[in-house]
Amino acid sequence: MNQTLLNRGRIKGLLSLFNGVGLVGAVFILSACGGSDKPSVPTGSISPSPVATVVASPSPQASVLPSPSPSPSPSPLVSSSPSASGAPVAVQPDLNCSALECENNNKQIVEQVYEHVINGHFTELLDDIFAVNVIDRSPVANGLQAQRDAYELLLLDNPDKTATIKHIVADGDYVAVHWHYSTAPSDEKTGNAYVDLYRLDNGLVVERWSVSQNSSGETESRNSMFSDLYDYGSNLANSDIEIEEQNKIFVVEFYENTFNNHDLELFDASISLDYIQHNRGIGNGSAELRGWIADGRTGGIDVFLALAEGDIVWTFRRQPNGSLLVADLWRVDNNINRIVEHWDVF
Repeated sequence: MNQTLLNRGRIKGLLSLFNGVGLVGAVFILSACGGSDKPSVPTGSISPSPVATVVASPSPQASVLPSPSPSPSPSPLVSSSPSASGAPVAVQPDLNCSALECENNNKQIVEQVYEHVINGHFTELLDDIFAVNVIDRSPVANGLQAQRDAYELLLLDNPDKTATIKHIVADGDYVAVHWHYSTAPSDEKTGNAYVDLYRLDNGLVVERWSVSQNSSGETESRNSMFSDLYDYGSNLANSDIEIEEQNKIFVVEFYENTFNNHDLELFDASISLDYIQHNRGIGNGSAELRGWIADGRTGGIDVFLALAEGDIVWTFRRQPNGSLLVADLWRVDNNINRIVEHWDVF
């Protein structure tokens, strides 16, 4: 697997501005399975077998793309408390925060994009969220003005749509958001699915990626592309940061070794037989995906970034030009050391 990723330590967690229709399963096969005529789908995350304890570094921050790292001046966090005019009020974050505090600050900054900019139409807040020279690895151009223009166009074209965050992770300098954009937000089988990836520096977004997919209609499993269905019963989900680091390593090993090397022994040891699938083209359970791997229809998997928070690991694959190709979310149940649930957008 990607040795650089394994040696990175903690690689802790941008907003999609377009209401485009996502890729269909056949495109995924071309990218992940070497060009089959049927769609292939990455499944859930790996639950690790026991390993030595991984000690998280005190300041886990890493950039995985060889891109400039702007160092902007401090940016204000946005408060949900309105001013007298009704607009959200910006407050100053603590830039001397601990690693966990900084991650929470970063998460709050990014959440304002969806809550206040998209849903509240307060595009003025973009100046407090994005760096002037932000790098955008989606169809949006680089720079703050391009972000302003893109959000204004998004809101103009979609006045009745609502953004709903379904999953969010903050890991080091990164924040990633899995979200639903629809005129009927209570119906998860409408609209579009997005995963946005942000890199922040000193309280500002300095780099952004995004990928989207149509989420309307039924999936093969009949699950929506967003719902959380796994039931822990009397067990508890992971909340240990050290286990998060182990989970990242095991998920990437599973993804790259099973899909690229067709390691069925590793596959069987990693996925629950009844794992829950939210991909559009693959049903629940491990059998269907195992068949794809056994037939040699998968390949070309190269994870450039992994993030984790709680029991979910996020993996990201990119195009040759650096844009986002596929984002996967994998739920790991560390009580049984198995992958139990999976989502993706590509």
